[in-house]
Amino acid sequence: MTAGSIPEALVSLEAEAIKHVHVSSVLLASAARTLDAASVDQTNEVHRGVQVTIDVTIDPASASVTPHIQGKDAAGVYFDLLVGAAIADVGTTVLTVYPGIAEAANVKASNVLPADWRVSMDHADTDSITYSVSAVKLL
Repeated sequence: MTAGSIPEALVSLEAEAIKHVHVSSVLLASAARTLDAASVDQTNEVHRGVQVTIDVTIDPASASVTPHIQGKDAAGVYFDLLVGAAIADVGTTVLTVYPGIAEAANVKASNVLPADWRVSMDHADTDSITYSVSAVKLL
């Protein structure tokens, strides 16, 4: 190793840390839905919070869907971290769970993202609504 060079192990650690800064994923791909839907359980190893985006692209029958960002306890029971307002129109809704943020009813919750979590979408009726759900985990 030359003077001033960075040891290879540190370069590897830095590269690993960069991978975990903000992790984006599609939780529910865009599709027409008439029934309640939930993402598969997500695993959180190092992130403190999450920003969830719901993009409604078609709502032909004035359907309504309510998003829930949920944690999962050791016994496998889901609990709400944040319940969004019912969505009944085409558009984009962003929900955020992060410790220490200023809370806003149905939009932002000051809470820590647990090790296991998911997003659940509760439909008010069987009218079709087309939407996708994505997430960005935040350090």
